[in-house]
Amino acid sequence: MKKTAIAAVAASIAAATAFADARDEFDAAIAADAERAAGIFHHYEFGEIRDTPPPEGYAPFYISHYGRHGSRYQARPDSLRACGMMEAAEKAGVLTADGLALLGSLKKIVDAHDGMYEILAARGADEHKRLARRMQGRFPEVFAVPGGKVRCQSSTYPRCLLSMANFSCGLKGAVPGLDFEFLSGKKYMNVVLHSCLNPWTLNVELADELREKYVKSLPMPRALLSRILTDSPAAGETIGDPRRFAVAIFEAASAYQSLAVELDGLDIYRFFTHDELVAFARYENFRHYLSMGNSEEFGEYVTWAGRTLAADVMERADAALAGKGPSADLRFGHDSGLWPLVSLLGVEGAGARVPAAESPAACPLWREMPMAANIQIVFYRKEGAEPLVKVLYNERESQLAGLKPFSGPYFRWSDFRALLAEKSSGATPPQKTS
Repeated sequence: MKKTAIAAVAASIAAATAFADARDEFDAAIAADAERAAGIFHHYEFGEIRDTPPPEGYAPFYISHYGRHGSRYQARPDSLRACGMMEAAEKAGVLTADGLALLGSLKKIVDAHDGMYEILAARGADEHKRLARRMQGRFPEVFAVPGGKVRCQSSTYPRCLLSMANFSCGLKGAVPGLDFEFLSGKKYMNVVLHSCLNPWTLNVELADELREKYVKSLPMPRALLSRILTDSPAAGETIGDPRRFAVAIFEAASAYQSLAVELDGLDIYRFFTHDELVAFARYENFRHYLSMGNSEEFGEYVTWAGRTLAADVMERADAALAGKGPSADLRFGHDSGLWPLVSLLGVEGAGARVPAAESPAACPLWREMPMAANIQIVFYRKEGAEPLVKVLYNERESQLAGLKPFSGPYFRWSDFRALLAEKSSGATPPQKTS
């Protein structure tokens, strides 16, 4: 089974790599904005809001939401390991003038992280305030009930708690009379973060092996190396594997845009050619989608992990429909908490089931799982008629795989609930691939 999985992914990688020379949508998106190469570390892009009018007589009255934390500092020093590698190159005397400039930029990123790993950045705070104001402006009826209640539930991680706080401040500023309830603690983590990265279900060893195979398929970053390193044997001895060296620099570079306020315009992507950015962005898309997305390789683990959150959505929606719940249920967590739910629902784009090597086309992470990615499940009612549901993913009206809409982006609640009930039933995770 393991050899078959590796062979299948290797073939898919080869096909994707061969196609990478062609200018496709992924390539064009990065050409339009190089920061999109950061994938899951890309900041949230606020697009134009477009709403299909609901069927006649229907009005929104309740929102069930899950939001990823906003732009943040990196979680671990290892993400910035490129700085140490470049410092070693400096001591060996193999850095060019551009190499020294790059090292200076990396040091600024590392210094900015002192005492701040995992914490929400200023940009992330703004993302959630803006998202809250846009939600309220889009669905004012939901928050117009005098003394309306909003229930907020967060992961225990500080970046999520701060995201919840900023989102709530955005809502409170728009509607001062709202009554907020805040929940967090280990008791709630199984709902907001029943992680698809659980080593008891995900075959971590196989995932690592597939990522390693992809790294070896990356083109040699000759332009980057020639810009920052002198052409000497000592340079090669210092950096080790050139592809891994370049990947480390790319990963560190992807951290800077979250700190746009703190670092005031620092740009590291300028050291890469466009083709290098695209190649490394494809790899990042592959490696994150492989284990956290609805990939053909590990999608069963991911959708299984979304069942507790799906059950929570269903339970709280039932209460709201019975007049016993708040105006909105807001949840704040992580990409590894949001992705299982959108995969389980089959949300177009983010919930696509494709081989990981094909994910840049089906699920470009700069668009589908950026910082502050979110799902808003909006409920509509009409006197004497069945409630309807609309799914907004990153504020876009979305379709769901295999679920027929009632009209446009609107689904019957009975159909939507049946999907949730079916997907959230059972408690046995899929077996690891051996």
